[in-house]
Amino acid sequence: MATISVELGMNPQATGSASCTSHGVMVQASVFGPLPLASGMDSNPLAGSLHFTSGGSIRDSPSVDAYVVQAVESVVSSVVVLTDYPQSVFDIHLSTPCAVGSESGMDLSAPAIQAVVCALLDAGVHMRSVPVAMTISQTEGETEGEPPRVTVAIDAVTSRVLYADMCGVVVGEDQQKLMDTAISSCLGAYQSLTQSLSSQGKDVPGVAKEEKEVKGEKGDTAME
Repeated sequence: MATISVELGMNPQATGSASCTSHGVMVQASVFGPLPLASGMDSNPLAGSLHFTSGGSIRDSPSVDAYVVQAVESVVSSVVVLTDYPQSVFDIHLSTPCAVGSESGMDLSAPAIQAVVCALLDAGVHMRSVPVAMTISQTEGETEGEPPRVTVAIDAVTSRVLYADMCGVVVGEDQQKLMDTAISSCLGAYQSLTQSLSSQGKDVPGVAKEEKEVKGEKGDTAME
């Protein structure tokens, strides 16, 4: 069963923060806000905005930083209820505590998405749901070089795909099979994620209280 390890509140200076480890890769995220917009900043007067910074702290590679930030922003902007924060901005900082190894943007994007989502949850930011993200490699069939991989982020309540990026040559049925495997892994990891968040006192948006009570009456437990 795929699992995601999350620790909330690792940065006491931030409004909300989280550290996420997925497939052995850790990313930390800190959220500051909502903050008043600085003068001269373009914004929608009816909604808040998200501002991401990494400053090379993810990896000493602007292209990797840009890849990760783009992936995170595409997911987070679809679930944060920005209309609840007009004329405000959330500053979101991403970093890796151990800047060693040669992780690519794809290696980092899934734990980065999860870290930011959980940091926003820790900050009490209004979200429609808590996405879950995983990177999965093709394990069947013969491939030359690195096997094809896909990073997927989904709304685990509706199974709606919020983000997908595939690396490597894979077509037809193999492509669909890889996507299906990734979505299934996300759904499995969601169980461990919600359990981890609940143990740290955070309810998960999108999971009705009545539904959780019914599951409890039936004796269902989250799988780790």
